[in-house]
Amino acid sequence: MRAACLGAAQLSNLATVIELAVIVGILDAGLLALFWPALLAYGTGAAIAALWALGWKIPEAGVGEQDAWLSQRPFNPRSALLFALLLSLLLLLAGQAIAVLGAQGMVLAVGLAGFADAHAASASAAQLASSGLLSGHQALVAMAAAVSCNAVSKVFAAFLGDGGAFGWTVAISQAGLLALLWLGVLVQLPL
Repeated sequence: MRAACLGAAQLSNLATVIELAVIVGILDAGLLALFWPALLAYGTGAAIAALWALGWKIPEAGVGEQDAWLSQRPFNPRSALLFALLLSLLLLLAGQAIAVLGAQGMVLAVGLAGFADAHAASASAAQLASSGLLSGHQALVAMAAAVSCNAVSKVFAAFLGDGGAFGWTVAISQAGLLALLWLGVLVQLPL
């Protein structure tokens, strides 16, 4: 069951790449031209990580320790409230960053919004770039920051959900994927 969960976690990264490409492409095709090296690197890494996690095969449905897993409580109210409080504080901080720092604050705010949802935050960055409030390079950094903050959320959830080995495996894979993402971003930034 752990391999299937880890595979699903890695496949969610691949889904993120596809969704980001579609969202950014629809909102600002020019921005997608800047973002594609980062998406390609991140997506390739995500596909390899997913196949590795699944043992280089697609698991069969209905195989595993489902009965024990189904008897566990899927929702922890304390964790959910703590997460909601953290997101509220981050959004307040993001609002202050915009008020104090202007465009750079927008980049920071988009990044912080990624803790909750990298797709919505990236869509905001694409819209800000499309309207001229952010440059393409600022939007690129903002989207990468949103994906990075979202990765921190995934690691946090992995440690809360299972802790130990699963959390560390997710943390290491997210670190590797983020290195690929930022490498793709760096090749697009002006020197």
